[in-house]
Amino acid sequence: MKREFKKRALVLSLVLLALYINLTLISAAPKDTVANFASWTYENVSFSGESFRFYSAQILMLILVSLILFAVSDFIPFLEGASDWIRILISLIIGILSVMYLGREEIYTALMSYQALGITLTTIIPLIVLASITIRWDTRHPEYSWVPTVLWVAYFVSFIIKYYESFLAWYGGMPDPNGIGTFGLLFIGLTGAISILMLIAGGKISRMIFLRRLKGLITKGELNTETEITGRINQLRQYIIATPELADEYEAIIKQLEKARKKIGKEEGLVGGAGI
Repeated sequence: MKREFKKRALVLSLVLLALYINLTLISAAPKDTVANFASWTYENVSFSGESFRFYSAQILMLILVSLILFAVSDFIPFLEGASDWIRILISLIIGILSVMYLGREEIYTALMSYQALGITLTTIIPLIVLASITIRWDTRHPEYSWVPTVLWVAYFVSFIIKYYESFLAWYGGMPDPNGIGTFGLLFIGLTGAISILMLIAGGKISRMIFLRRLKGLITKGELNTETEITGRINQLRQYIIATPELADEYEAIIKQLEKARKKIGKEEGLVGGAGI
């Protein structure tokens, strides 16, 4: 019942949002809507100069806000138990609404600072949030392994856009136009190397972390139901397809899980028999 209410509330919210945007566009548009849209596009959308710089910064801000919202969405009461796709959709909607009304000055102040605050906001926090999101995604949805790849590519591209001038100046032995300094460039370079590593081997790293956690759960005896153990076994069988080089390790853990499942089944049978 609660899940059905959440779905209806989400659909209603999306409909109201779409209606609001539609009414806003209609009320602001002149009679010739097509001509107005073409004129606005010509005046505002450009892939060079100040317009491109502003829209790039706006997109980066949107990605940053959406990633942070998705990372903390598990702790939001009305999203508890919701699927990842619903949480992604809501994070994007809130991110768009948060960034939509920010002007150039606000966007540049937050994103285009190359000192400690700007580097933290645009490099460190997104890296930590993105790593936690992609690791969780890989363990929950190995069949959609392309999603973390797309996220890491987007992060790396935004990283290059932000810092390429500083790296070119450092490589050419010229003064840094952004004033980051040698230590800052080394730190940023390390961050870039981590993002490349996650782009290339993020799935394997995620599965290794998952295996370590699963071994800990088995050792502590914290897998207490047949349903939970069966879910873990099915997950490991999907991992065998994704990373066959770890198949032997997966199979060994699957055998342990099957023994634990049989043990739980016998105990539940004994309890049920005693009750009869």
